Amino acid sequence: NNKHEYILYSNATHISYVSVDGGESTAVLSAQSANLGYDEQNYRLWYYDTVAATLHKANLDASGLETVSVPSTFGQFAVDGVNQSIYYLNDNDDTVKSINYSGNHFPEIAALQGGNEFQDIQVDPYN
Repeated sequence: NNKHEYILYSNATHISYVSVDGGESTAVLSAQSANLGYDEQNYRLWYYDTVAATLHKANLDASGLETVSVPSTFGQFAVDGVNQSIYYLNDNDDTVKSINYSGNHFPEIAALQGGNEFQDIQVDPYN
């Protein structure tokens, strides 16, 4: 079996990975205080640069880096690789919003609108 498992993480200056078996970590992208997401269907890293307020996607070797337009109220997010969607907490009005991989907005999800004081979000795309 040639598959390797990695842990992706961000710190104040970079996004890096390390094998779960140990060894040295490898910095792959320069990004300040990034929030991470992962598309396991397409093996793409998503990250939100909290300093620059921009969302990016890239291959795990940092190639194919693209920026996706998001609103200024973009908060914590989760990647749905099966449906190629991003769900995010709207920092302005305490709602959950969603966009496709190009940044186009989907209709709002009524049950996730306001008053819930959301802190974080994850998606189960298989159920």
